[in-house]
Amino acid sequence: MGGAVVYIGYGTTISSKRQINVGSCVMSLVHNKTTTDSTEQYPKMHALLGFLFPILLALAAFVLSLLASLAGVKAGFLPDSNIALLDTSRMGLDAVLVGNNAPSIVRRSLGMGSGKTNNENNKLINGTNDEVAKAIKDAVGLDQFYAVHAWTICSGTFVNKNDPSGGLDVRVCWPLYQINLTDLLEMDLKLSGPVRGAIREVGAAAPRIPRVIGDLFTTAYLLCIFSVLPSVIAAHFTLPRGPGGGYHRPPFWTHVLNLAAAGLAFVMLVAASAVATAGANRIARAVRDEAVWLGMRVEAGARFQGMAWTATALMGVASLYHVLAGFLTSRNRSSKSRV
Repeated sequence: MGGAVVYIGYGTTISSKRQINVGSCVMSLVHNKTTTDSTEQYPKMHALLGFLFPILLALAAFVLSLLASLAGVKAGFLPDSNIALLDTSRMGLDAVLVGNNAPSIVRRSLGMGSGKTNNENNKLINGTNDEVAKAIKDAVGLDQFYAVHAWTICSGTFVNKNDPSGGLDVRVCWPLYQINLTDLLEMDLKLSGPVRGAIREVGAAAPRIPRVIGDLFTTAYLLCIFSVLPSVIAAHFTLPRGPGGGYHRPPFWTHVLNLAAAGLAFVMLVAASAVATAGANRIARAVRDEAVWLGMRVEAGARFQGMAWTATALMGVASLYHVLAGFLTSRNRSSKSRV
């Protein structure tokens, strides 16, 4: 390309030996500015967001699944985040209040007509329901609720005696490996006959389920924190190599590794959340079928399930992000190969 003569001032020229290719200089400056802007500003932000987004999702899922697993590990720690809550605050109350009109099987099971429960009923025949409920509790030593957690079973009283949804005042928690729900309820109730059979049906459904849920959630939150490691590896390939270097798109295999880790954590969280939901429903069904006539009620842990399924959704979004990022990287490589 021929050189262009540049006039400087009036009547002064640059000789042909010192001619400047003005077009090339301008294009070079424009190209350098564009390259600098594109490698330091937009891709930098893209790289940072791409690095932080899946990590933040994985950390949030880790915290939620960890809290769901450790709820109730000691008295007073997240007492409302239980797998299932057995409400025994009115257990036997209806049978005592109706007196001789109660079914004979219920009256015999509760000791009506003889024993200390009958004595309490005679004392409070004109009393209020709360007084009768307190008398029964004192007579048989029964707590108002039994909360089933992943690693423990806790018992205590409701903060608001007339409203079970008003909060839980936990008295004591037992590790699942030391005691199961059947033995616990039989020990507290100290009753025999059909009551024992009904309690055993409930207890048979309860003790094994939380242990499985606890193991699943433990595995899930460990996988959540492990899924951060591939993102750190990908960041190593993304960051600039030197002071003047630009940000790079991470290799395709890092997206595959990220997807494998996040996907495994997601699958484990799905399994844990599904088992927790189904387990709570099974315990509730056992109570409805076998012990509802005793006045025992059960509630599935809505807060626990909310934490579990939220953690599952977060890891699902993280997995979907890695799928999309891998697809874009693959398409970008294909476009460059065609050029």
